Amino acid sequence: DPLSMLLFCMAIERLLRRLRERGITFLA
Repeated sequence: DPLSMLLFCMAIERLLRRLRERGITFLA
């Protein structure tokens, strides 16, 4: 089902973005 796939991709992108921001603040 394409809709669930889209929501899944959006959730992963959001998670990766959050981890990236946390990693940058952690390194800084």
